[in-house]
Amino acid sequence: MSDVNPENICAHLYKDYTKDFKGDMLEKILSIQTELQILLEQKKGSDFNNLTFAERLIRLDRNWRNFSVEYGELMDKLPYKEWKNYPKEVLEGNFPEKDWLEIKYELIDMAHFFFNMCIYMGIDAKEFFNLYISKNKENLNRQERNY
Repeated sequence: MSDVNPENICAHLYKDYTKDFKGDMLEKILSIQTELQILLEQKKGSDFNNLTFAERLIRLDRNWRNFSVEYGELMDKLPYKEWKNYPKEVLEGNFPEKDWLEIKYELIDMAHFFFNMCIYMGIDAKEFFNLYISKNKENLNRQERNY
């Protein structure tokens, strides 16, 4: 745990970065996530740009595991246990704004690891967009075909 933020609380971090931002948001996200991965690889003595395919597969596996851990942390903040008695307001999703931000930051933690998996497999923003739209259209077509 960090000495800077020992409680691991993130709600106070929120800022609107969109008002002054001009450009492609997904491209920016993937760019800064790639910069972070380059830094982390350097700290491990590795060169991000020269990882072998086998090394990228290891990173993919680690990021999936980390994604799964973050999913567990997300669920711990939500009333998913059918055997537990939660207050009515919690069951209705009535959380204080601070708690909602913490819940949303767990999703962002998951997104970090998801985007890492894309990065290590060589998917950039343009390809991500095209793959996503193509697959979404196929999913809609499947529904029309009673898939």
